[in-house]
Amino acid sequence: MKATNTRPLTTNTIPTLENNNRKIWKYLGRTAAVAAVCLICWYFRSILVYIAIAVVLSLVGRPIVHFLRSLKVGKVHIPVWVATLLTLCLIFGFVFGLVMLLSPLAGRIASQVNTMSLESIAYPLANINTWIRNTFPKVGPDFRIEVMVLEQIQGLISVGNVSLVVTSVSSFLADMAVGVFSVAFMSYFFIADEGLFTRTVVSVAPQSYAGKIKSTSSRTTRLLSRYFTGLIIESLCIMILNGVGLSLIAGMQTSIAVMVAVLTGIFNIVPYIGPLAGELLAVMMGMVTHSTCTFTGSFGFFLLVVLAVCLITQLIDNYVFQPVIYSNSVKAHPLEIFIVLLMAGKLWGVAGMIIAIPGYTVLRVILSELFPDARLVKLLTMKMQK
Repeated sequence: MKATNTRPLTTNTIPTLENNNRKIWKYLGRTAAVAAVCLICWYFRSILVYIAIAVVLSLVGRPIVHFLRSLKVGKVHIPVWVATLLTLCLIFGFVFGLVMLLSPLAGRIASQVNTMSLESIAYPLANINTWIRNTFPKVGPDFRIEVMVLEQIQGLISVGNVSLVVTSVSSFLADMAVGVFSVAFMSYFFIADEGLFTRTVVSVAPQSYAGKIKSTSSRTTRLLSRYFTGLIIESLCIMILNGVGLSLIAGMQTSIAVMVAVLTGIFNIVPYIGPLAGELLAVMMGMVTHSTCTFTGSFGFFLLVVLAVCLITQLIDNYVFQPVIYSNSVKAHPLEIFIVLLMAGKLWGVAGMIIAIPGYTVLRVILSELFPDARLVKLLTMKMQK
């Protein structure tokens, strides 16, 4: 009978097994820790949203603070806390001013829509309705585009919807007050103490990663500060261009043109979809308020002029504003940005498209710090090295 080839455990084998067991328990412990952190973040996600907004406001407000700090009152520089308070007052005052500007304008337009008759826009759209019924027979012989549009608009501002908003306004105001106070409180300290966020992250991370975290935070802060500042400037430029164009060229009332311009500038924050939504809004507002405009041409030509104003503004944005913002701030190729936006939109919708570019910027900086020699990372971060 042939003897089996068994090898007894040696003194070197036992330590090896113990080391493997330690590694397994270490990996399990790290996995459990990551899972616990994810659960905690999910449970306190509303607080994380406040922190994220405060970080964004600090990135936008930091250049303003640096500018105010460079000024002198006599021979003394403005203190940090004073510059920070002035910056926060400027930011929140701007947001509050927009709300106060849009609220009465929205009320005026709502009253115009509720008292609007179909006859005021039925005749100019007769040829369009005929073409739609002939081209798409399934819509039916009674299809009228003005009926569909007016029903949708009136449905949005109906008494039922208004009453629903009124019933929940107290809860909304309470949540808003907590959110505004929390964001303002955290923003103050993030702006006044530039290294606070970095030190907080370093304190909970392994000591061996402290250097990489500081480098990543510094680069990310610089890039995102440029991006958000440029994004705000871009939206303001779009508001100005659309406001001037709709008022002077299309003949809209100044108040209505201002409201449409502000909304198109806000919508533009959402890449690709936002500009299209803004153009659709401008055309719909042109249909609703055509009777109050000073434009002397036909109704159809008036809508074309409104659309042309928004399209020209969009072309200026695409070929002038966006290349400066995306190339000089996040330093990424336009094709990269487009693919990232598509992926983020597929996963998380409009919210994903809004956070896609800053999130992708942070990811690229982290990858360049952790895997600087990887070929794919070198390709994605090529422009960031220049």
